[in-house]
Amino acid sequence: GSAACERLCARGWEVTLVERHAQPAMEASGNLAGIFMPLLSKDDNIPTRLTRAAFLFALDYWDKLGGIGRAIEGDECGVMQLARDPEHAQVQRGIAQLWRYPAEFAQWLEAEQASAMLGSPAPDGAWLFRQGGWARPGSVCAAMLASCGDRLTAIFGAGSTSIERRDGQWRVMDSGGAVIAQAPVLVLANGTNATTVSEASALPLAKVRGQVSHLDAGTVPALPFVLCREAYLTPASGGIHSAGATYDLNDPDPQVRQSSHDENLAKVRSLLCLEDAAQEAP
Repeated sequence: GSAACERLCARGWEVTLVERHAQPAMEASGNLAGIFMPLLSKDDNIPTRLTRAAFLFALDYWDKLGGIGRAIEGDECGVMQLARDPEHAQVQRGIAQLWRYPAEFAQWLEAEQASAMLGSPAPDGAWLFRQGGWARPGSVCAAMLASCGDRLTAIFGAGSTSIERRDGQWRVMDSGGAVIAQAPVLVLANGTNATTVSEASALPLAKVRGQVSHLDAGTVPALPFVLCREAYLTPASGGIHSAGATYDLNDPDPQVRQSSHDENLAKVRSLLCLEDAAQEAP
């Protein structure tokens, strides 16, 4: 929603944002940290090309908004993506040899070099994305909305709303039926709730529940960059590491679960090879 506002305002549109919460980024975008990195594949398939273009665009775009670590809370500290096993590592070596990416974009590291940089075992090697890192999504939203200037009218705390089209205008009404905004063009940026609008009810949207865990600094080893494989773990910021996330398809329950926290912790232990250390300890 914030990105749509910013891009439309940049193109000269007058935009009215209607948000049911009192401020932006109060739901999924309210996570403390999200990681940014490209994806790779041997055949350079469509998802790979899309994420590469989006990743490189985002780096330039965020810089124009004020930059990561400045206008946007986060750190371009890099991302290390561990290979899953020896077979997966062999595939990654093939990708590295075939595409020969610039080292600043993607560099394959064998186990010894990856382990030395990480400070803990990386037994099957890893990719290093030096331009990757983490950002607090809410600060990205705030930076985008701030850049809209006076072309944006923001209505926060709208609560439950309904939508209708009348006389060539889309109208947004509050719970009492009063019109709070209207315009000839409507953009729905409310995730799976878009299907509550009759015109969008047939969209093939699926809900995915993702729970993130927050770990106190000192409870896991300090990291020089974001570490990921089946999950991710960020360096500490404000004394907190972010770890996760679960991927629960078609699960609409937003409540925090201990089972999801346990799942995240198990993935963190695997990332850091803590399970192996525990098994080897006397």
